Amino acid sequence: YLQLKSIDDLMPIVQVIIKALATRKNDAPTASGLHLSFLTALLRSDLRHSPRAAALVLDEISQTVGSDLEDFGRQLALLREAANWADSNMPPDHPSATSVRYRLTNALLRSGQYAESAALSRQSLASARRPRDSIQACFNLGNALVPMGKLREARSSFKQCLRMSREVGSFTSEAA
Repeated sequence: YLQLKSIDDLMPIVQVIIKALATRKNDAPTASGLHLSFLTALLRSDLRHSPRAAALVLDEISQTVGSDLEDFGRQLALLREAANWADSNMPPDHPSATSVRYRLTNALLRSGQYAESAALSRQSLASARRPRDSIQACFNLGNALVPMGKLREARSSFKQCLRMSREVGSFTSEAA
């Protein structure tokens, strides 16, 4: 029997469960499904009362998606839900919110949903506060526009990405 005063009191237990499921997900398909189910349940819990807990769950979702291609559709749905949750409950420039949006943009690109990826990249670019976030959004926008045949716009986006990265001093490895 545990006495919990807030969701923050539960987070050490949650972290242990997440780590256990994450390490087992490669061993058994059911562990992968349990991992996604657990993250989904956490996302749907009352996380907005704890920014620390919300950031932990969003970061774990960001790291998880794409790790198991057999369950990619379910992972994409979870990423969409996480991005929507972050947009409703966190400042747009919160690092966990930008990370989940970046991962969702990449997952959409990977699944051939270029128009949605481009729209999300534009939204991310508009709300970006850190140079790294702007660079990643520009890069992903260019990547989404190329297969849509919008080559001039893609070229412009890539040029903007390069210009910003030169101003910052380096091109981030995640955007490369």
